Amino acid sequence: MQTTTARIGVVEDDPGVSRLLALLLRERGHEVATYPCAEDALPVFLEAPPELVIVDRGLPGLDGLSLVQALRERYASTEMSIVLLSGLAGDEEVSEAIQAGADDCLSKPFQQSLLHARIDQLLARLREMA
Repeated sequence: MQTTTARIGVVEDDPGVSRLLALLLRERGHEVATYPCAEDALPVFLEAPPELVIVDRGLPGLDGLSLVQALRERYASTEMSIVLLSGLAGDEEVSEAIQAGADDCLSKPFQQSLLHARIDQLLARLREMA
């Protein structure tokens, strides 16, 4: 069960998925900022990093894996957790996400309970390391 709130950035180009993620996270008390593309999100994240970022793999322009790599170059996993969302859920895609620096990878469509469980786990680990 989630006990603390966090600042979460969502980078998702599908407005419906972005709204759903924001709603689900805000219902649990998280502060959520959404961005339709990596180019909008990256400067904000570099200036004021959220505790957790949820990134769609298939973003237009700078793709999700590239955004994950850019964030990992700046922030260690003890400073920011990253979840990559992907319509592709095969072992190769998950491996690429982890190698790029994601802490976790969820396939779309995702189950709400699984999303919450993984976010709770990542935030608890992040806070234990602080």
